[in-house]
Amino acid sequence: MDNTQPTTDKKIDKLAAALVAFQAELSPVDKTAANPFFKSKYAPHPEIRKALQPILAKHKLAVIDVPEVIDGKNGLRFYLIHESGQYLDGVWLLTPAKHDPQGEGSDVTYKRRYGEMAMTGLVADEDDDGNAASARGYQPAKRSVLKPSYQPSRSNLANAEQKMMISNLLSQRGIETPNQKDYMYSNYGDMVSSMSELDAQNIIEDLDADRKAANK
Repeated sequence: MDNTQPTTDKKIDKLAAALVAFQAELSPVDKTAANPFFKSKYAPHPEIRKALQPILAKHKLAVIDVPEVIDGKNGLRFYLIHESGQYLDGVWLLTPAKHDPQGEGSDVTYKRRYGEMAMTGLVADEDDDGNAASARGYQPAKRSVLKPSYQPSRSNLANAEQKMMISNLLSQRGIETPNQKDYMYSNYGDMVSSMSELDAQNIIEDLDADRKAANK
């Protein structure tokens, strides 16, 4: 996270004492949202805020994220504030894979999750020991781009070559790991949990069509 205004010269004695007490009560937040395409989990933003908010309030602390333009580039400035007025701050520039409302909104959500965790010291626990059932029904946004006439077959699962081709096509669009995980789950949703060869081929065709359209 970039910090365009160093905070080391600020008086933060009250903030520091509150932050030490705050972090003593923190526990890892479970990664309750599943990304079936990449077989990974992540902590959704509502769960992060749910873990942070009561303990922040107890120690008279707050975390806020403020949109800001830095040298002509959009970004988020994160503040960790104490009731005394003392604070720490840092900037994270936005780097959306695609500069449209959906792409920028996805990037904001991604950076809010990890920015707030970085500012407070919260960590996400990969091995949730079966506690994923406490996800409270969180569902990420989904958008199907499959052709209306397409009927997937589950007889043959997607092979490694197809998955590599999908990854390469995403990279050509500027969507790199780990953003590929969020992109695939947000755009194709539960369909990729048991993706067949036909599913994969259809995604490849969609991504290739987008690539050709962008190059015109």
